[in-house]
Amino acid sequence: MKNKKNTLKKIVARTKYVKKVSPHKIIDNYSNRLATIRQILGGVNVVPSGIRSEMDLIDLTRKGIHASALTSVSEFLGMSKSEMSEKILHTNLRTIQRQSKQPVLDVYKSEQTIEVASIIAKGLEFFRGDKQKLTRWLHQPVLALNNKKPVELLDTTFGSQLVLRELERAQQGVYS
Repeated sequence: MKNKKNTLKKIVARTKYVKKVSPHKIIDNYSNRLATIRQILGGVNVVPSGIRSEMDLIDLTRKGIHASALTSVSEFLGMSKSEMSEKILHTNLRTIQRQSKQPVLDVYKSEQTIEVASIIAKGLEFFRGDKQKLTRWLHQPVLALNNKKPVELLDTTFGSQLVLRELERAQQGVYS
């Protein structure tokens, strides 16, 4: 019993130093993140209606995003559209260009592109808007990712989640 009380005291003592964030700040950060995702995807030209919630992201995914979003997202990744198409979307850029009669990506490619844009938004938040630092980090091996480059893991949902978690850990000061 005494041991539990000591543990509880230690936890309470540690939380005194945790920075308190107001709920309004959290909402502002959330709104900014969604606005940043929209910009990464190509802004108003690609996503004419705003993104206010994850439900809007789901709707956008189901409708499909315009293929021109690949240009914008690939620039943030420091890759060509062709590299992004092949390495992340597992398709040939020529295939996407042939489908240009309907310039909207299918659900799966849209989802992957939006997911990558979301990770880029988180990375820009961590690197305080420095696109060059983010691009450099994406292309360097990270010990916590089994010495893989983060960009190499963005082709699957599981890999994307790992990269996102690593950014969140780094943001909290847990480096590996």
